[in-house]
Amino acid sequence: FETNTAGTISLLHAANIANVRKIVFSSTAAVYGDVTSSVVSEDANLAPINPYGMSKAFAERVIEANSASTGMQ
Repeated sequence: FETNTAGTISLLHAANIANVRKIVFSSTAAVYGDVTSSVVSEDANLAPINPYGMSKAFAERVIEANSASTGMQ
């Protein structure tokens, strides 16, 4: 959680100060949980089953909130 979530928050804070307008975030299929298909849509429900997936899913939500408040893409 420190690296994936808190690190993302720190990165977004610095990016906002520097007026960065776009970022690319590398997440993981672990945010979708225990899937049975080899292809998972990005629209699938988030259902992480381990701390790694949870921390990445939370980081995604933080990025979405930051985007809504700052316009960063």
